[in-house]
Amino acid sequence: MRASDEQGPHYLNTQHTGRQQERQQERQQERQQQRQKQRQQERQQERQQERQQQRQQQRQQQRQQERQQERQQERHLHNSFSLHYTGRQGKQLKHFLGYVLATLLIHVFGADSMEEPKYPEPVFLPRLVNVTAREGGKAILPCAVHYLGTKEVTWRRVGENHFLSVGGHVWVKDTNLHLHYNELTPEVTEWNLIIKNVTPEHAGTYECKITDQVILVRYIELEVVGETG
Repeated sequence: MRASDEQGPHYLNTQHTGRQQERQQERQQERQQQRQKQRQQERQQERQQERQQQRQQQRQQQRQQERQQERQQERHLHNSFSLHYTGRQGKQLKHFLGYVLATLLIHVFGADSMEEPKYPEPVFLPRLVNVTAREGGKAILPCAVHYLGTKEVTWRRVGENHFLSVGGHVWVKDTNLHLHYNELTPEVTEWNLIIKNVTPEHAGTYECKITDQVILVRYIELEVVGETG
């Protein structure tokens, strides 16, 4: 009689039980590995969410700082507004003083026949918002306004805290930077920012802004390509 026959069914059952235990252990290991992978993925997702939240907070803080800086610049602009402007600035100042005087007369004398002057809300006219210029050439960033009234037009490069121009005056010491003002009609005016001897550093986003209680902004993208032939 063979040894396996002597062992009988008990030996076969023992082998079968051992295989089942091995399979259970393998399944448990696979489950543990899957759980570990799942935990790692969850941790990675949590880290990504934390990073996104941090980025959002940083962006919000940056926007708040930019708004505060813009408000400070606007306050400085209004404080530095002088009475010796000539040309169009003088006309704007006269209109503004006339508006203030008429308002005071209405309040003091209560004249029903005197109406408070009203100015339409300013709007930007359709112009190019993507400008391409060759290196060494000239770039013209257009900005046209309808019904500007007594308000001011300012130019600024996005990401920088200082104005490039305010009204008809350039506020930076750059001989290659000019502000071209053109009165197409009494109600339509152009405030084009001109950059001569363009370099790749001039590329970027610029904003033409109307200073008012409700700030109006138009963005112009400048792209600089290879040198002129």
